[in-house]
Amino acid sequence: MTLCLSLPFDILESIIEQIDDYHSLLQCTTVSHAFLYFGRKRLFRTIHLGADDAGLSCTRLLIILVDRPELLHHVRALHVDSPDEVLGKAFAPLLRHIAEGNHLRKFVMNMYGNLSWGELGPALQDSFRSLFKSTSLRTLCFQGQIPVDFPIELLATSPALTHLSISHYHSNNRYDASDAAIHAMLPSPSTESTASRPSLESLEIMGQFATRLVKYLAHPLSPIQLSQLRELRLMKLYDDVDASTAWEVIKAAASSLERLVWYDCSPYRPVLLESMQRLRFVELHGYTLLPRCKWLASLFMSERMPKSIESITLTFSAAWVGSRRMKVGEVDEVFMSKEHQLDGTLSALCDGRAFPCFRAIALRVLFERSVEIDPRERGRMKGRWFPELQSTGFLSGEILTTE
Repeated sequence: MTLCLSLPFDILESIIEQIDDYHSLLQCTTVSHAFLYFGRKRLFRTIHLGADDAGLSCTRLLIILVDRPELLHHVRALHVDSPDEVLGKAFAPLLRHIAEGNHLRKFVMNMYGNLSWGELGPALQDSFRSLFKSTSLRTLCFQGQIPVDFPIELLATSPALTHLSISHYHSNNRYDASDAAIHAMLPSPSTESTASRPSLESLEIMGQFATRLVKYLAHPLSPIQLSQLRELRLMKLYDDVDASTAWEVIKAAASSLERLVWYDCSPYRPVLLESMQRLRFVELHGYTLLPRCKWLASLFMSERMPKSIESITLTFSAAWVGSRRMKVGEVDEVFMSKEHQLDGTLSALCDGRAFPCFRAIALRVLFERSVEIDPRERGRMKGRWFPELQSTGFLSGEILTTE
């Protein structure tokens, strides 16, 4: 006990920080008052509410935080899974209590059940409003089946919000993404105030919910600022309108963007990479169709490309083209064409014409394991193409197969 108490607080805190096991942390709280303080701080910093006993956990946690208000100061992140109707009854007062404590920095919610905003109920709606108004909230992440009628304008009431992630999975519900509906969410120019406008630094958008959000963010009257955006991730924008409007989001952040990640990027729109003078990392994910590969290669053939780019990662979901399906007995089998698209992909990217303005860049070409690439073939391709890259002054090149 004496040894524990004689340890400097910074060393003691660093020891507690290395412990990830929940039961070990609980045992630490019984050692001494110092261990109790740092153990509680570590235990309550990130709270996970699972789907199995979330309702009971919410009730117990609320009682603890009300009885010991000093613990509320330690809560920095809240992760919630499956907030259905049953969970909502217990979750709403807990979320409101934590939000009004104004110490929460990160909120992550996995949503299931295809509920509408109205079905969440007035109590949970008010709790969300309290959460967004918190001046401590920095990161907001919604995943799963987000209510399609979720009032996007609430995001603009979060003054300290810098990191936003919206990942909407499949839903059969319809939503209104018309220009009139988007305009109704926006503040009028006469009432707009820039004093408390959130300024995003990181934005991730995925799935069917994207249309309303990207149109809202790209609108000239949007109260959410993108001029300081450093990282943008666009994933699986199923609607052509999403991809088209996404270019407006990119344009608004062109002067500040440092990392651009785009899944299934569309070759039908002009690219604004030339105007991104702070861009350092580019990740493009697509298919190995030859027109798409040539389009990707054409992105980097301009002499005006920003010399700030340090790394380019190109990921392809398949390394082959051409297949035919035959029915053998009761089993469908896919027979792949022997003609590999790997040659076409690398020739489009590494024929000496791409990347003319770079002299030190890491190029990574990744192929997902939808089709196994023979190691000897991968080695042959690497020896055939990447020495040509290196001879032009580039730093490195790789052909990798991801798990």
